[in-house]
Amino acid sequence: MITFGSDVGDIILQRTLGENIQGLSLAIERMTSGYKVNHAKDNAAGYSIITDLNTKISSMLQVQQNTEDGIAMLQTA
Repeated sequence: MITFGSDVGDIILQRTLGENIQGLSLAIERMTSGYKVNHAKDNAAGYSIITDLNTKISSMLQVQQNTEDGIAMLQTA
C-alpha cells in the first residue's frame, strides 16, 4: 500500500509493473485467440473488414443451406 512519504522509486516501480502486466495480458490474448486483430482498437480498418467478411461468409452459408433444402424438396417431390 502506498503511504504518505513513500519512496518515489517504489511508486515508479508499481506504475511500471502495472503497465507491463497490461502489455503481457494483451500479448497473451493475441496469442491465444490466433487473430491479428481482436478488437477495433487494435486496427479499426482491419476490424471493419473482418466484420464485413464474417457477415458475407455467414450469409453465403445460409444461401448454401437454403439451396440444399430446395434440392432436397425437389428430390422429394
